[in-house]
Amino acid sequence: MSPETDRRQQRWREISRHLDEALDLDAEARREWLLDLERRSPRVAAAVRALLTERDALVDQPLLSEDPLATLARAGLAGQRLGAYTLESPLGHGGMGTVWLARRSDGRFEGQAAGEPHGAHAAVTQR
Repeated sequence: MSPETDRRQQRWREISRHLDEALDLDAEARREWLLDLERRSPRVAAAVRALLTERDALVDQPLLSEDPLATLARAGLAGQRLGAYTLESPLGHGGMGTVWLARRSDGRFEGQAAGEPHGAHAAVTQR
């Protein structure tokens, strides 16, 4: 490892340790703690303050700006054929993927199904 890489890693470990400490404090205690850190180590304090500011900005932003199902509906899967079925619209989304409403489209019979497409494979359950 180069001396420069070693210095960067050491600096990040120091910043990370102080950031963890700052995140454990309430807002008022954190302000006082940062003032003290600025007196002891201005560069580390500036880095920690920048990371806290970025964190605060992210906390204020909504994770999703719209309904996730609307986003999925525009994702390009609607209208895709999977075997004898055509995907129509997403029904729900969970930890394992998205379940879609699908309609039998091969002409053999009419019916709807719920399907969870995964890459080139799909699981379809008829109703």
